[in-house]
Amino acid sequence: MEAKTYLSMEEEVVKHPFSRCQLVTTPGIWINGRTYWVHNGHEKIVTEESITIQMKEHFVHSKIKLHELSVKNHNNQPIKIKLLCMNQHQYPVQDHFTFVSPTENVLFHLTNKTVFLVNGCCQGKEMEQMTVQPFWNAHTDQIWRNEKIGNLHYQPMAKGTVASIFSLNMEIPAKKTAKGHSWIIYGKNKEELSRLNKALLKKQTSNSF
Repeated sequence: MEAKTYLSMEEEVVKHPFSRCQLVTTPGIWINGRTYWVHNGHEKIVTEESITIQMKEHFVHSKIKLHELSVKNHNNQPIKIKLLCMNQHQYPVQDHFTFVSPTENVLFHLTNKTVFLVNGCCQGKEMEQMTVQPFWNAHTDQIWRNEKIGNLHYQPMAKGTVASIFSLNMEIPAKKTAKGHSWIIYGKNKEELSRLNKALLKKQTSNSF
């Protein structure tokens, strides 16, 4: 039933553009104790680590925006990294409430009576770590409990101008590209969002990137 639900969603791509999403996604990576963000939201070459990061957006449903995150390893040996995704409200708002849902292993952003569900997966695995931080901490080392080993500073909820951040483990063979995915689902009904998320997660984790 869930698979059929998702397949039917793809038919709505052109008819229902995802125009109401008020969350902005910034991709990044953690590697060898250092953090790199793709500030333009599309592509970054990290010369000191010999890797390239790219993000593409796909509107797979009127309520779902999917991000394809690609990392190219230009090194002659395999590498292990953490793929990062930061989401924050497009405009500063005081009624923006964000929290981690440990039972569903997702993040929720609530604002203007709209619910945004944030999730992701990479190489068949779900989100590893999640945190919610004041936006002024978002691009600093304050997001980390231990940046050297890649442990995020866990904070389960916050209100106001905040950002949610999650990490995905990724392994990339030498001279190869690996992919991960993140997505935002929005609506008024939490149960509907959870249903769509389960269908999308099942589809994405069944694929090998």
